[in-house]
Amino acid sequence: MVEILIPAADFAALIQAFLFPILLSLGLSGSSAGPDGPQPPAKFEQPWVTTVRALLRLGLIVALVYLGAEYYQRWNRPVLGPKEAAERKIPADYYVNPPKSIVTDVESARRRLLGKPLWVKEGYRWIHEPQGGVLGPLEQIVPTGVHERDGEVYLDFSRDGAPAAVRITFNGKFFTDEIFYLKDPKELFDHWPPEAWEKIAAHKVEEGMTEHQVAFSIGAGSAVRTSPDQSVRIVDYTLCKSAGLPPLRVTFHDGVVRKVEPLHEEAAGAGG
Repeated sequence: MVEILIPAADFAALIQAFLFPILLSLGLSGSSAGPDGPQPPAKFEQPWVTTVRALLRLGLIVALVYLGAEYYQRWNRPVLGPKEAAERKIPADYYVNPPKSIVTDVESARRRLLGKPLWVKEGYRWIHEPQGGVLGPLEQIVPTGVHERDGEVYLDFSRDGAPAAVRITFNGKFFTDEIFYLKDPKELFDHWPPEAWEKIAAHKVEEGMTEHQVAFSIGAGSAVRTSPDQSVRIVDYTLCKSAGLPPLRVTFHDGVVRKVEPLHEEAAGAGG
């Protein structure tokens, strides 16, 4: 949206040139305009004329107050210049475009997924059956079958030598691409240095890591606060407790960790 900032002198001239005649016509000046100049108001008027004039006066006053307040706010609002805009750096992670499965039904799931490795995107979020455990970050599975139950679709696979299944539809809609990567994340994020992958393997979270790296390290999080321009996000990571990892509250600036705090039970989800 383009904002037009009008200097104060021009704004005053605008009010005088365009709004002052309206004020006269509505009788706000105490007189009415006539062919020979301002004339005294009529002594006898229909009651509805007086009511309408009063309402118009009130509406115009409210409009002028609103216009003045809006102008003042826009005039005093800091403008982001080219220098400040150029200082924002977005991590290369956001330019990664993972391939899509394009799974829309059971048949396409069998055709596109069976026998192919899949990597979990958000660890500790997706529950598998029958054990009731959760899939860890970047955990790899190889689907061996597809079955339906109660209107939902499940992928069959083997985990720790035992049969398991994970649901890939919710209310009949497929979420395969939200759950899995179809390509090895180390190939997708090949711009990361070896040190980043070492921190992920050790489940570490440190300043300078990206939001993707944190998710790969300690699993899915839940945003509790986001700035209006989306540049700052505060995210709580509590699902990692299922793997024996301490919950954390992480502050991101433009997708990069700037602060890491232990998350106590009373603070979880409080957003403070």
